[in-house]
Amino acid sequence: MSIKLNNMGTPVIWLAREGWGGERPFIGLVVAYLFSSHHNYVVWNMSSQDGESWDCSHGDYVHELSEAVDIFNDRAKFICETAQCMKAKFKREERELAEWLADQEKRQAQDGGIIHLSPEGNFCDVCGVEMTSGNTSMMLTATCGNCNSVERGY
Repeated sequence: MSIKLNNMGTPVIWLAREGWGGERPFIGLVVAYLFSSHHNYVVWNMSSQDGESWDCSHGDYVHELSEAVDIFNDRAKFICETAQCMKAKFKREERELAEWLADQEKRQAQDGGIIHLSPEGNFCDVCGVEMTSGNTSMMLTATCGNCNSVERGY
């Protein structure tokens, strides 16, 4: 399998992954051979809409393939770490939300159907204790279990 570089370099080695967040659908890194250049090799960042035809940018131009491979290996760590860190962060947030929702279901069952307001908690303005809520017609009410003060909102 080969890839097409839109700037006419010849790919020697490359690494590609799916884009994440605000990135293009595919991003990667390539060592390319340059036919008509003072430098023989370049290490480029690359991005693509379809994974077949790649736009290249941010080049490090060198004379020897070994130099290009060293640069490629250093940059590849960043490309992989960036993807893993972002995915891990979103997975962690997703897991924390699922745990919080499961905890809320348990609390709701234990508290006789009372729903707690938010992951951070809603605290009483009077005594500072976490409040619980119940739905009364179209009005949301929150009652402090400590001092029995009530907050209402729509």
